[in-house]
Amino acid sequence: MKRIVFLILAFVFVGSIPAIAFGEDVFAPVKKVYLNDGKMIECQMGWLDGAKMICRKFGGNMTLPLQSVNFEKTFPKYKNADGEAVLLVHPGQRYQDENIVISNVQMVRTPESQAVSSPAVGFEIMNRGVPCEVRVTLNALDAQGRILHQIDVLSESRLETGESSLLKKHLDGPLAALEKQMFSLKVMQVERSNIQETLVNGKSEEYGTAGGKQDRVRMEKIRVLRETLLRERPSSP
Repeated sequence: MKRIVFLILAFVFVGSIPAIAFGEDVFAPVKKVYLNDGKMIECQMGWLDGAKMICRKFGGNMTLPLQSVNFEKTFPKYKNADGEAVLLVHPGQRYQDENIVISNVQMVRTPESQAVSSPAVGFEIMNRGVPCEVRVTLNALDAQGRILHQIDVLSESRLETGESSLLKKHLDGPLAALEKQMFSLKVMQVERSNIQETLVNGKSEEYGTAGGKQDRVRMEKIRVLRETLLRERPSSP
C-alpha cells in the first residue's frame, strides 16, 4: 500500500514540474513598501493594481503611484533591467494553456539617457509545447476597463520546447501617447505559428499535444521510476 501511495505522489510531482519551475509571481503581496525617497511604509498587505500600489493599513487603504516605489527593495525577486522605471503591472492570474505560460505582464519606460526612451510592454513567456513562433495580443485598458488599443507582441525567433523568454515591444507614435491613459493590460489571444511537427505511426503529430512527445516523455519517466522502486523494494515472498 505504501508503495502505491509513493508512486501516486511521484506521478503528481513529475507532472507538476513545469508549473513549479516557471511563472513565479515576482509581484506577490508584501508587508513593507520601500519608496525611492528612502522611506518605508508598513502594511497589513501591499499589492500592485495597474498603475498604482495599494497599501492596506488599519485606518484604510493608502494609494501610491508606481514611480514612487523602489521595486528592487519592495520586490526582491524582480530584476530591474537597465534602470527601467515600472509604469504599470498586471500581476493577476497568469495566462496558461497546454502549450504557453505568460506571467508578470507590465509596462516600463527606459531611462531618458538611452537612445530609446519610449514606454514598452513586456512579459515572461514559456513554451511547453513544440518549437514554434508566438504572437500574443494584449488589450490596453483604461481605468473603467474600456479597451484603448490592442497590442501585438511577437517572439523574435522560434521558442524551443521548455524555453522561457522575456518578450518586449516598444510603444511608438499613437500608442506612446496612450501611456498615461493605460490602467491595465490583459492577455486576450495567443497564436502559435511555424510549428515543428514529427511523424508518429506514419501520421503527422505535433509534439506536446495529447499522445505527443511531452506525454511520452512524462510516461517514460514514470515507468523508469516505477521499475527502479520495484528493484529496490522487491515484494516479500
